[in-house]
Amino acid sequence: MEVLVFGGTVEGRHIVEWLSGLGCCSVVSCTATEYGGQLIEGLDGVQTLVGPLDASAKERLMAEHDFVCIVDATHPYATHVTQSIAQLGEAYGVRVLRLVRDGGGSAGFTSASSVQEAASLLAERQGNVLLTTGSKDLASFVQALPDYQERLYVRILPVLDSVAHAKELGIPAGHIIAMQGPFTEELNQALLRQFDIRTMVTKASGKAGGFQEKARSAAACGVELVVIDRPEQTPGMSFACLQSALADVLGVEAPRADEGVVPVRERVVNLVGIGLGNPETLTVEAVNAIERSELLIGARRMLEPYEARACEKRSLIKPDDIVEALRDSDASCASVLFSGDVGFYSGATALSKKLAQLDGWNVRAIPGISSVVCLCARLLTPWQDVHLVSAHGRECDVAAEVRAHAKTFMLTGGKRKAADVCAELEAAGLGDVRVYVGERLSYVDERIT
Repeated sequence: MEVLVFGGTVEGRHIVEWLSGLGCCSVVSCTATEYGGQLIEGLDGVQTLVGPLDASAKERLMAEHDFVCIVDATHPYATHVTQSIAQLGEAYGVRVLRLVRDGGGSAGFTSASSVQEAASLLAERQGNVLLTTGSKDLASFVQALPDYQERLYVRILPVLDSVAHAKELGIPAGHIIAMQGPFTEELNQALLRQFDIRTMVTKASGKAGGFQEKARSAAACGVELVVIDRPEQTPGMSFACLQSALADVLGVEAPRADEGVVPVRERVVNLVGIGLGNPETLTVEAVNAIERSELLIGARRMLEPYEARACEKRSLIKPDDIVEALRDSDASCASVLFSGDVGFYSGATALSKKLAQLDGWNVRAIPGISSVVCLCARLLTPWQDVHLVSAHGRECDVAAEVRAHAKTFMLTGGKRKAADVCAELEAAGLGDVRVYVGERLSYVDERIT
């Protein structure tokens, strides 16, 4: 059996990879660019055709092969290509399966009905512009902006034709960002800040096209996002439904939801040190991570300041429970909140080991201000030579630790209070040791004794 796949999206590549792995059919994959062909080069049972096919090439292709179906996984904005594929299937009596991307909507952007309208909007604005719409529409923006050589930055695929086209239009080499996605929020933000971007232009490309990452990065950087609306879509099916339909055509078992090939997307779970509890001690990095999270996890008291945030919140502490919540979540960005710093007697250590076995999530640790850092700052004393000990729910020999070190910091809590530590020192003949006790650090009723 043979299957014809017209690609142009990351989902199209994954369909080809999945079909190749089945081993029950051969695949002819048509890609518009040489770069797209390179991404699937070497797959078993896959023949790659690069470049657009004219009418005679399509006739030869259909005459040389006996396709059981045609898959249209082209870009949602390539409406003329989708129309020609539908006509091809109708002419040769071959079923066409059309993939339709999830829109992945978001709020807070300026909508444009077309490339031309988006270009006109930019002409009315000031400041630098980042285009993430590809190389085909560059001419419209160049024509609309008299000062495009100073203001316009373009992010395009790293292929010779795209870069050459940008240069032919007069876009300076320093304004051409040739990169292959998917792009993380962090990378998007870095580019927006590096080039002092005021407006970013994108298409409503859905989750697989990184739309949510662009929207959140623009919001985090205070950049206006101009979104070119999708053209009216030809009816089709989701990625999972397309797999099931192909499985039915090929006579194989459809993949279960937990083992099917899915489009790659960047999923990040932040382990956030929230410092001493007072929101004013949060780092800017921690604030940004929490604001862009669709799921917040932590102890109930840690979640209380974020009750008004429009996101899912789970009051969980045990690592296994947190891992299970992430496994069941559809969020692209989640944050787990920890008191103090994630590297100082924190539950983040045990959780990070569990998360290493969880597929699909990238783990990122964001440090916070720990109690030892704050107390030493209040005392105007360096802490690089402090011996760190935790007596919070742990057994330790207080007197032995103090005798062995010139400067000891002890984290108390649970049954062992600061007064208990002092009593143990006095009982061990260390009643003359100077002790500083910090309570309610960072709050208005902070006290250091």
